[in-house]
Amino acid sequence: VARAVRRGGLYVFDRYMASSWTNPARSWSWSRRRGRLIVRASFSALHDVNPVSQVFRERMTLEAVENGTRRVYRQTHLSRMVFPQELRALVELAGDFEFVQWVYGFKPHQVRERSRHPLLMVVVLRRK
Repeated sequence: VARAVRRGGLYVFDRYMASSWTNPARSWSWSRRRGRLIVRASFSALHDVNPVSQVFRERMTLEAVENGTRRVYRQTHLSRMVFPQELRALVELAGDFEFVQWVYGFKPHQVRERSRHPLLMVVVLRRK
């Protein structure tokens, strides 16, 4: 199930999308520093893939270090791969929504169709 956020009459949700059939991006990480606080994050997907149901396991780790104190948060959950064509068909069948745009990674200027290897499909829908 994708996360959904309602903003006015628009609905926004995100979904992992394989960047390639033969060699998809499976993990990435980043870190941020603010003063004495350092936060590191890592995310990985496509663990234990079931190709029939399109279900896989995602793993996320957040580590925060501040003033010598380290805290780690780990999460793992099942997710389902949703392909753009599948999502478009579902929206059309439901009939209550129309596509406004899909973008890559919460970057409104970077539309999915012009993204080279999108990893995160963000879809904006409007209620009809």
